[in-house]
Amino acid sequence: MAFSKVVKTRQSTTTGVYVSSIHNGDYIKLQQVDFGKKVPRRTLSISDTNSLDKYKQFTTKVRNISGVHDLYICFSNVSGDIRLDYWMFK
Repeated sequence: MAFSKVVKTRQSTTTGVYVSSIHNGDYIKLQQVDFGKKVPRRTLSISDTNSLDKYKQFTTKVRNISGVHDLYICFSNVSGDIRLDYWMFK
């Protein structure tokens, strides 16, 4: 996993490791992800939880793409302190 230079990970006794210091234009790059026949490619809009200690789950449908690819989680229209606890594909 490779991050943009500003994005950082931090430790919390409540949630464990999370991604922080996220700003407009930042991204998280996951290298050589092999999803078999399902590689997600979708835009997901999220909203504010109004608390740095409160997390909310967001979901979206993805379309199928085959093969091994680098996967980017990109951030835009970001304001304030953004924290990302985890991501999951099923």
